[in-house]
Amino acid sequence: MNAADALQYAIRALSARALTEHELTKKLRHRKVTTADIAIILERLREFHFVNDNAIAARAAEDTTLGRYGVKRKLLARGINQHLVEDVLQHRDQSEDLEAALGLLEKYQNRFVGERAEQKAIAFFMRRGFSFSVIKTALEQHGLEVGEEVLD
Repeated sequence: MNAADALQYAIRALSARALTEHELTKKLRHRKVTTADIAIILERLREFHFVNDNAIAARAAEDTTLGRYGVKRKLLARGINQHLVEDVLQHRDQSEDLEAALGLLEKYQNRFVGERAEQKAIAFFMRRGFSFSVIKTALEQHGLEVGEEVLD
């Protein structure tokens, strides 16, 4: 694939979904685009603000369906630089995670019923990257007790 076709392919890929530089590089490599052409294409796309890892990271940090660790895991999996991830997450504090957890508890409260309600809720939030202290506080505020047997 020549550079012009590769640039058109990259623009089409970006029109479908916001991609990180890492994800776009993988797609271009899969299409057998040379490393030199990939560098030129990425530079061109950066000039036009079509590729912006900072914006993707900032948007992900505002995600209320994931906790702090969930956002970190998601961004690192998408190939975002660890320093950028840490910078973005500095602005997210525990109170935002607590609000997000309470919102999710309200939305999915029917999932957490029965004798194993606490275990189900804890597993739900742990998979989404919430810290245990946030989970415990959210469950207590919502009326679910976190007992010692849950921690075993």
